[in-house]
Amino acid sequence: MLRISETQTAAFNAEARRQLTLQLSDDLTNRFPETFGFMEPVEVVEYVQRRIDFAISCDITRQDHIAELAMVEAMTDDDFTNLAEDHWAYDVLHSSRDAGRKITMLRAPLNDLEVDPEFEPSEFD
Repeated sequence: MLRISETQTAAFNAEARRQLTLQLSDDLTNRFPETFGFMEPVEVVEYVQRRIDFAISCDITRQDHIAELAMVEAMTDDDFTNLAEDHWAYDVLHSSRDAGRKITMLRAPLNDLEVDPEFEPSEFD
């Protein structure tokens, strides 16, 4: 029987997180140059790392859900990591709903926004 040690699992998780951080940093910079284009690459990476930590604290752990959360946050120009309790997204993010439902509910207000026809989804979509 194949046994994977905790050290191996941690190394795998660290590499997956590193790849997600780099990919999401690139995606945000390319999709939202007006917001992220002026930032140094290391600042975008730090921004993404904070979003990943926050997503995990809200029980959002799949890479595609984390990426979607970061995109919604950028599209709404909100800082989900520092929400007042009366903010429209607070109850959604801090609820016991499953992650997919949270993302669907966070995207709902964006359904009426125009989407750039040139936009191509990342590998996480």
